[in-house]
Amino acid sequence: AELRGRVRDAEAGLVELCGRAVPAARARGLAAGSDVHVLLRPETVRLGPPGAAEALLEGVVASRVFFGALTSIRIEVDGGFSLAAAMPSAEAGAVAQGSRVSIWWDGEAPRVLAAG
Repeated sequence: AELRGRVRDAEAGLVELCGRAVPAARARGLAAGSDVHVLLRPETVRLGPPGAAEALLEGVVASRVFFGALTSIRIEVDGGFSLAAAMPSAEAGAVAQGSRVSIWWDGEAPRVLAAG
């Protein structure tokens, strides 16, 4: 997924998405206030029940596509963009279409590129 954000604190590796500071370690070296593209591979995105302690964002499951061992899940994130997640199909049964979910990732997962 490609998300548009803004570097909040480059030293700490924080980027602002949807008004929230989220970890993006690779933002280090970019100027605070810079517009950026935040790239996330679907397999690095984690989902859980709404209000999970580790939640960075929340959204609604828009679609699920079964691909054997993996299920691709598209989430409409609060804030007006969509995000893809890929999870083992054995775990994906707990994530129903139309349900609200918490979204998070490890701070090393995103790639951050200067916009423009």
